[in-house]
Amino acid sequence: MFTAVFSIHAQEIIEDKTDIAATEEAENTKTDSTNAFNPVKVDGVAGVVGDFIVLNSDIDKKFLEMQAQGIITKDITSCQVFGRLLEDKLYAHHAIQDSILVSDAEVRNNVEYQVQQFLQQVNGDMNRLLKIYNKESEESLREEMFKTNKDMMLSQRMQAKVIEEVEITPEEVRQFFNKIPKDERPSFGTELKVAQIVVEPKVSEEEKQRIINQLKQFKADVEENGASFRSKVILYGQDPGIKQSGYKYTLNRKNLEW
Repeated sequence: MFTAVFSIHAQEIIEDKTDIAATEEAENTKTDSTNAFNPVKVDGVAGVVGDFIVLNSDIDKKFLEMQAQGIITKDITSCQVFGRLLEDKLYAHHAIQDSILVSDAEVRNNVEYQVQQFLQQVNGDMNRLLKIYNKESEESLREEMFKTNKDMMLSQRMQAKVIEEVEITPEEVRQFFNKIPKDERPSFGTELKVAQIVVEPKVSEEEKQRIINQLKQFKADVEENGASFRSKVILYGQDPGIKQSGYKYTLNRKNLEW
């Protein structure tokens, strides 16, 4: 009996020592949780214009948008894009102040056109397009494009309003052009503009009747007077495409589908 009790107590003592050792080891191997993660900046505010906010991610998205439009961006800096975004937001802000409106229907039509253009560039793969713009669904992509396009259209209309009364004279254009160094002036190829005036005459009833009478006379000459039908066609035919063949039509019945 004594042996059994001693054995049980011995096991308990050994077990307690093991727990203590494990606890001490765990305490010695604790890591500082403040150093476990390196902070990563997800996004940030680059600028504010009125009620409009320009995020750092907006600059990256603008680069993607320009590249999708075929614009070469290697010589364009982030500062330039940021400045353009601020300018657009400023125009949009003043457009709202001046009660300039853009209907949702106009914006949706513009978004739909852009989506279709982007899809053509990725062979119609919507998933690939969502991956490029880092969006989880087509709906979220369209929502963001709706907001972007509305701001852009407000900006454009405000710009148009600002310059609607500005008049530029030919002399001002010449002065501006002459200030550009000759080696920096853009070159333009020869451009031709071709116009065609098409007039469709109205045929009077008298003229129609004259032609009918003439055709009846041709028919009578062939049937009653023995005139050559081919000679009539050559003399009076007006189809230049088969004039060389004497206005003879060749019909290959094997090529016909009934």
